[in-house]
Amino acid sequence: MRQSDSQKADMAPSTLPTVKSPLAGLWPGISAQTRARVRTGLLAAGVLAACLALYAVVQYATPGFADHDGYYHMRLAQLMRR
Repeated sequence: MRQSDSQKADMAPSTLPTVKSPLAGLWPGISAQTRARVRTGLLAAGVLAACLALYAVVQYATPGFADHDGYYHMRLAQLMRR
């Protein structure tokens, strides 16, 4: 049986199932919404750190430039400085 849109709109957020968060014991006075925001922020920071680590591995894998085009850009920059 499917719910209509009006029935879905009548559902209060308190009727949603609650999940025991591992952060609940650390901050007993913090709401579940704030814990979810902290968890999302930590996840985003972890993904960003992983992407930066991957970028650093690729960027600094060789002592020189990664492709031949970089040498042409360097030479052009030297010519422009003169």
